[in-house]
Amino acid sequence: MVSSTAKNLINFVGKVKPSQITSSTWKSSVQKFCENFETQNAETDVKNAEIRGAKPHKSNDDPSETNDVISVRFTDSNGKRVASAHVYENGNGKVVRW
Repeated sequence: MVSSTAKNLINFVGKVKPSQITSSTWKSSVQKFCENFETQNAETDVKNAEIRGAKPHKSNDDPSETNDVISVRFTDSNGKRVASAHVYENGNGKVVRW
């Protein structure tokens, strides 16, 4: 049986690729979060994810955030920013800017 559902494939753009993330747990968490974000926001034309650093860090955008995060910027097919998010080690995350 052939599925009629096309699988979305987020493009990782920018200097940092998932393979450069310093921990395999973090790498997996970032990849899954980005893929889920693309699927859940298909109407916004999310096509690209730009990972903003290979090492977990404290948030510059949210001083009340106490956990380490990896920041990701999502863009559409024209390169326009759709949203920015913080991804946590457990794979959860939150949008910090639309």
